[in-house]
Amino acid sequence: MSYTQTITTTQTFTMTSAKYIASKIASDLDQVRLFYGNPTEESISKYSLEAAILMKEKCLKNLEYGFKRSSDDKVVFSVKYTVAFDGTITDDGPGRIPSGANVENTYFFYF
Repeated sequence: MSYTQTITTTQTFTMTSAKYIASKIASDLDQVRLFYGNPTEESISKYSLEAAILMKEKCLKNLEYGFKRSSDDKVVFSVKYTVAFDGTITDDGPGRIPSGANVENTYFFYF
């Protein structure tokens, strides 16, 4: 005689999930701020709160933060995220924020 047991779990994307992911984003942006002086701490708080709210409402799938050259709008560097509604985030992995990029004559952007 043999027995089989099946367990089913449901994972709901909650505001807690969104805040957790937003905290990872805020941490990366804080590292960008330490290296390059931008975005400000206040902006980081606003960006992460906005991301959490949009993720919770399932209105956000991709995020990108970085610097663009003022003269031609080309990206000098950026950090990209893809949000899955199971509470996970895909990003470029650890160490993806370069410490020596030339951000002279650039502006910070997010999309």
